[in-house]
Amino acid sequence: MRQVDGESGELRFRSFLPYSLRVVGREVRRDPADGVLELGMRGDLVGFARFTVVGDGGRARALFEQEVEVTVPFMRVFGVVGRPFFRANHAWMMRGGRRGLRQALRERV
Repeated sequence: MRQVDGESGELRFRSFLPYSLRVVGREVRRDPADGVLELGMRGDLVGFARFTVVGDGGRARALFEQEVEVTVPFMRVFGVVGRPFFRANHAWMMRGGRRGLRQALRERV
């Protein structure tokens, strides 16, 4: 991530498939009382991603939600035919992100 200003940064998502996505993410909601952090995105993805963390009997549960539209022309053209590959690639990236988040949390404890 490259910091753009106090509330936004430029992000690059790399994947198993031979492409990467670039977005500028901007914090649109930070609510520690409700455990919510929401990021608006523009660039190759337009939409939002939201993390909600809730206490659960001495543990914490994190919910990740996203709603985005892809703006990359080749992905839009091949969206229907390539959907199984794009979905598998997304699942692979999300698993990697989950592993990274778990490791980062272990190192903080």
